[in-house]
Amino acid sequence: MKINITKRFLLSLCLMTLTLLCGENKAWGQTTATLTFGTNNVKISAADVLATDTKGNTWTITTVGTTSFTQQPKYSQVGSGDKPATSITFTTTLPSKSTIKAFSAKFGGNSNTAGTISLKVDDTKVGSGSLNGTKDVTVNNTSSQLGQKLTITITGIAKGVKCYNISVTYQEANPAPTFSLPGGTYYGDQSVTISVADLGTILYTTNGDNPKTNGKE
Repeated sequence: MKINITKRFLLSLCLMTLTLLCGENKAWGQTTATLTFGTNNVKISAADVLATDTKGNTWTITTVGTTSFTQQPKYSQVGSGDKPATSITFTTTLPSKSTIKAFSAKFGGNSNTAGTISLKVDDTKVGSGSLNGTKDVTVNNTSSQLGQKLTITITGIAKGVKCYNISVTYQEANPAPTFSLPGGTYYGDQSVTISVADLGTILYTTNGDNPKTNGKE
């Protein structure tokens, strides 16, 4: 006698196996990537710059409206009093769709500096803030958001903008599960037909602490 086992059943079986063998389901790993600007770090020194954060993600930094770029030990200044930028945009695309747990960017200015800061995950705005004179400001996301593309924009700028750092903490989506059963390895939406005898063996081996629940002595 043979029965057809679908993906849903296989997933339940896999989760049961992991629970029995490991005692709990482990969360997929979180990663924190940072991008720090300044003389000894990433320099914003032109209208278009590529930069790599601490986890290897490539950021594109695009500045419109100014040719003034100044480096200081702890920040890069984009624009100046008489040559302010029209906009500054920072973007990166993560390797896969992830849950963004934390997303922040720190900026500052000089006397009378102004600007509107916006954080987005894909097309969803997750945080905003404003530049106000010499005060430094850190803009944070307000809630976890699933996505892959991260964007920070600064618009409505007056005078120079000090760019300090960007930080993002994300949890990658769990990879598609695979199952090793009689006849091969299966994944995705595949189904597999196995015999009742094989199913009894599988259930027996995944519940070794209490084999009687599977009709095995």
